[in-house]
Amino acid sequence: MRIPALARVIILMSVIIAVGVAGFLFISQQSDGGDSPAEPLGIAAAAGSGLEQSGITVQGIGEVRIEPDTAFLSLGVQHVAETATEATAALSTDSNSVVEAVKAAGVDAADVATQSLSLTPIYARPGPDKSRDAPPKIDGYRATTAVLVTVRPKENASAVLDAALSAGANVINSIRFGVAETAALERQALDAATRDAARKADAMAAALGGEVRGLIWIVEQSTGVSEFIPQVRRVVAIAESLPSSALPIEAGQLTITATVRANFAYK
Repeated sequence: MRIPALARVIILMSVIIAVGVAGFLFISQQSDGGDSPAEPLGIAAAAGSGLEQSGITVQGIGEVRIEPDTAFLSLGVQHVAETATEATAALSTDSNSVVEAVKAAGVDAADVATQSLSLTPIYARPGPDKSRDAPPKIDGYRATTAVLVTVRPKENASAVLDAALSAGANVINSIRFGVAETAALERQALDAATRDAARKADAMAAALGGEVRGLIWIVEQSTGVSEFIPQVRRVVAIAESLPSSALPIEAGQLTITATVRANFAYK
């Protein structure tokens, strides 16, 4: 049967439209990749960035100043002799005397601890005519020891130091001061830092013509004690040449500092 030309055109157009609709539906299903829509990039980035950054973010600092109650003295003995045996023997005698003198000055045995003990050779300087391949000559040996003495109360530090020097200590490594118990003081500093952050947020909100609506998050950044360390350099001295007034020890003050970072809602 012969199909009229107009009918053939209508059939052809219908086939083209049907194929186009089928292709569009197939491409749409492939691009969706599932029932749920893809999460916007901005939301995903915010979810993985940790703390939400909105409102007003401030840093609070709190400080607590206190008189130290404990002194830490790092003292030592050093001896040089021709042989290792002579150096260590002299060191042993004097270091034992120092420890006993410190204890007699009122320091508990548990507050005296050995920090270091060493024995090193002392090499002679090579002469101008000495071969580079020749082994170095040992002139003697240096024996050194150091003990950490915890003095409480700190007011006894000068007396303990004088006793150690008189007993044979000839090295002062360091003198510093601290507080035996710091937990309660650190809480005070943290409380002050939190209140400081809240005051700063209130001030910033008021300057912008609004007010703080509440805390979103707060984190502790740091809390610590800045120990007072007198400017006492490492020295080697003869005990007899140091009278009691030669090394005065002043404790000063300690500062316990806490820092927080907080984020407040603002309207």
